[in-house]
Amino acid sequence: IASFLPGRTELQCMNRWNKYLGPELAKGSWTKEEDDKLTEMVAKHGTKNWGAVAKHVNGKVGKQCRDR
Repeated sequence: IASFLPGRTELQCMNRWNKYLGPELAKGSWTKEEDDKLTEMVAKHGTKNWGAVAKHVNGKVGKQCRDR
């Protein structure tokens, strides 16, 4: 895919897919259950390891959790 996007590397394309575009990612509004799980996981893991937090919030990545 990167060969069709001048100025983009394979790694940049892969990161974009994994963090923003992948079909397995939850997009749209957060549910109450997701908010509750996020609050619980931040209490457990803190605000330095968003990847660990996101593993417990289905379909969300660390950036989504951090930005929430």
